[in-house]
Amino acid sequence: MKKYKYIVVKKRLGVTSVFLNRVESHNALNEGLMLELTDFCLAIRNDVKTRLVVFRSNAKNFSVGADLKEPRSKETKLFQWKHNRGKDLIQAILNIEQITICLALDTPTKLIANGKPSQFKFIPKLISG
Repeated sequence: MKKYKYIVVKKRLGVTSVFLNRVESHNALNEGLMLELTDFCLAIRNDVKTRLVVFRSNAKNFSVGADLKEPRSKETKLFQWKHNRGKDLIQAILNIEQITICLALDTPTKLIANGKPSQFKFIPKLISG
């Protein structure tokens, strides 16, 4: 698997864990992180050995959201609209074929299967252990 700057990918027994790894910025979503996550999501669809994808964090929290410290783009509004990284990322996550879970500490876990979100009030020990 490809080496990334902002995410860490670990594979074990059919489970691929993706750790957001911008610890110093509380995993704020900058363009680089969103591009890497999108790239990962597009690539994992072809991985027949992965049956479960788990999004996690190496930071104290999962993510604080958009990186407000990132310099604003000088591109035109049309260019920004056509290259909407957030929209591309969400679409790539929803298109992952494998069962996908986001573990954000001990909060309710969202499972996306076949593009349809469901919410669970527990974290399976198999995944969080």
